[in-house]
Amino acid sequence: SAASDVYKRQGLLVRKLQPARHSPSSRWLIRSMAVDLFNRHFDFPVLLAIRDAFESGTWDGWMRAVTALGDHGAVWIALGVALLLFRRTRLTGAAILLALTLVALVGNMGLKPLFDRLRPCDIMGFTLLPACPPDPSFPSGHTAASFASATVLWLRRSAFFRPALVLAALIAFSRLYLFVHFPTDVMEGILLGLCCAWCAARGLEFIADRRR
Repeated sequence: SAASDVYKRQGLLVRKLQPARHSPSSRWLIRSMAVDLFNRHFDFPVLLAIRDAFESGTWDGWMRAVTALGDHGAVWIALGVALLLFRRTRLTGAAILLALTLVALVGNMGLKPLFDRLRPCDIMGFTLLPACPPDPSFPSGHTAASFASATVLWLRRSAFFRPALVLAALIAFSRLYLFVHFPTDVMEGILLGLCCAWCAARGLEFIADRRR
């Protein structure tokens, strides 16, 4: 496959270091070596297995369309706002929007700059998107937002839970297929989404119970 060809040609430990984002400290170099070692034995083999198993023009188009639904959490924000319009589902909608806010604060503003991990498309020079996203890779924001929303729906016993879970899983898979996230980015995104959803849903339920 094209991904495998790029992988073999460039080599697994080739990294496009970005001096503006990294300082050449010994601490960072040790971390970089550890990440490279983990990439060699887990992350890259999984990515390449996915591409080798599913690569096709049809899948390329589908995965781009699916991942676009998760851009900036758009589909989940729309769902949260829609649920806010009805009294019976208002708490669920508010919990989704609060969970998405927590994901943005903890994930995008906290963990991403803290770990500052390069994306697979940064390292490999390969992606099916128009360009490799410029922000750090860890954790996957698309995945975190998707699973935060689906988990809120589960905690609130919503009828929308099952279709939301399917969409969340597809969005997470698309991030791997398109070479913009490592498997460990997606795994952490799922965990972050679960935690943010639980805090948002249970926190708002507690406040609602206190007001009664």
